[in-house]
Amino acid sequence: MSCCYDENGNCTYTHSMNGYEEWYEYDEDRHMTHFRDSENTECWSDYDKVGNIIHYRDSKGYECWTDYNEDRHITRFRDSSGYKCQRDYDEVGNYVHYLNLDGFEEWKDYDEGRNCIHVHNSNGFEEWYDEAGLAMDNPRFNPFITGCVTEE
Repeated sequence: MSCCYDENGNCTYTHSMNGYEEWYEYDEDRHMTHFRDSENTECWSDYDKVGNIIHYRDSKGYECWTDYNEDRHITRFRDSSGYKCQRDYDEVGNYVHYLNLDGFEEWKDYDEGRNCIHVHNSNGFEEWYDEAGLAMDNPRFNPFITGCVTEE
């Protein structure tokens, strides 16, 4: 595969032995803004001032939008298929809550070392983790009775 570069070192064109070609365009911050190939696929991306992709669309009709918090974590995502989700973070940047359009929710708890120690969701799933991040058997959680805590 051969590649051509612009004055900023960005690959602008590739050509493979089988005839497949790709073209790339970039903004002044070296973010790829446009892609097209020899199979008539194209996509475009828009970025915020710190370089996060905030809008993407392609030639097949797919489109998505992404919002971020000040720590550059994704907070909301939505796309042209109607999918939507939201993520919340705690004060130190741990991902603690997820909600999608269908009402599915997930919560995560962390220890002082920012290790995920507990996950549970609106479908009744619950799991605890040890210091190594491995799932622990939880004798007080009965997975066959959603959300029920049993006596030991």
